[in-house]
Amino acid sequence: MGALTWKPSPRWIVDLYADFEVLTGPTDRSTLQAFVGYKTDSFRWGVQYSNQDRQEDPPLELASAFVVGRVGKNTTLVGRVDRLIQPSPAGNNIAYLPFDPSVPATFFIGGVEFRVSPHLFITPNTVVTTYDRNDQGVRPRTDFYLRVTFFLNLE
Repeated sequence: MGALTWKPSPRWIVDLYADFEVLTGPTDRSTLQAFVGYKTDSFRWGVQYSNQDRQEDPPLELASAFVVGRVGKNTTLVGRVDRLIQPSPAGNNIAYLPFDPSVPATFFIGGVEFRVSPHLFITPNTVVTTYDRNDQGVRPRTDFYLRVTFFLNLE
């Protein structure tokens, strides 16, 4: 594996990542990822692209973007969108957030993060997953979840 980080200025970051993993059988994996991010005192955003070749297993290809903006002293708005360009063949095995494994999907998160203390953050959020049509022209139903995320930082 290898990674390269470039910071052309204090506000910008560019990450490149490559990895190769030898597995049993014809399922070796090679991964390429790129990330670009920008940050100010009250706003940050980033975009990422990832492609994983899995030999005989279906590939993993996705693009992701996020934005976070402060709207108060201890409150920020959070938004994220992920596009699964290829269907996630094991998506229905993800217990905390299953995906239909038969079609590409677009995943949206929107939330409000509250800083309760310097170490505790609570983020009520909504997750919506929409799907493309399958080969028969059928679109799986949209998934909708209401969640609350707790983050405890002990550093």
